[in-house]
Amino acid sequence: MPIQRFNVVELSEIRGITFYLNTTVVLAVHIHCAGQESTLWTDKAVTEGKRPDSAFADPIRVYLPLPKSDRITYLGANGSGDRLNVIYVRMEKAGDITIGQRQPGCLEDKFLAAQNSISLIYCEPNRAEALSFFGAYQASPATFDVASRPIFPHPGATQMGQYTYYSWASLDGVSSVVIFYEDDFDFCRGLMLYYENGGRRTVGDCRVQMDRQATVDRPTRICFRTKVPESLMGENGIGTVCKLRVEFEHHNGHEGDEFWHCLPFRGIIRFWSALGLPWVSVEQ
Repeated sequence: MPIQRFNVVELSEIRGITFYLNTTVVLAVHIHCAGQESTLWTDKAVTEGKRPDSAFADPIRVYLPLPKSDRITYLGANGSGDRLNVIYVRMEKAGDITIGQRQPGCLEDKFLAAQNSISLIYCEPNRAEALSFFGAYQASPATFDVASRPIFPHPGATQMGQYTYYSWASLDGVSSVVIFYEDDFDFCRGLMLYYENGGRRTVGDCRVQMDRQATVDRPTRICFRTKVPESLMGENGIGTVCKLRVEFEHHNGHEGDEFWHCLPFRGIIRFWSALGLPWVSVEQ
């Protein structure tokens, strides 16, 4: 049996967490202690082996920003058997965030911590096996009525099939946006939104300090288009998949182009990722 190493970290002392998802399972976490340091070491540990039941060639990386201007007020989780499927986070300013996908037949959600100083306990990755332990500790637990815990919606992944990572964020009150690009610096993998109130959220697959990035300040419009790769025309067993381009314009730079969708920068952005290929919609 391989040796497993456990780590404990105070959430108020770190600046973010990258969660690795494969199919509907959380594989690993990477702690960003200062700034947004690279996840290369954890990437290697996770991708050296590959689960035989994995639907993804490469895990989806979900980045949870933890700026000093915001804090976690609730932390919960759910899983099936010995697998962690979904993590629930309520941020004081950024709001409710769901990481992963709740599976049918699971028991009720588990309350991990709330309000006061929270220490995260987790197991280091081990050859792409599922994350074997994820928990929290509070020296002085807050008085919390479990019956009144937050209710997180379970929208599923109907846009692109069961094995899809879904994320969403508000476009209201955004001061700037960071775009995470694929290697060709053309197609978008994910977005990180900075809010005027000090909160931050991400949508999509954000590989911090690995992907090329571009920052747009004070966007007034969001323009996006999709492109279906020639090798993936038609059904691929999971659903319709597309390459995604996203641009943020201060004017309508794509007027008259039927392949682009340009909208005022407001409302809700919804982002689905599967097989490294995204789909996006904006609701206003």
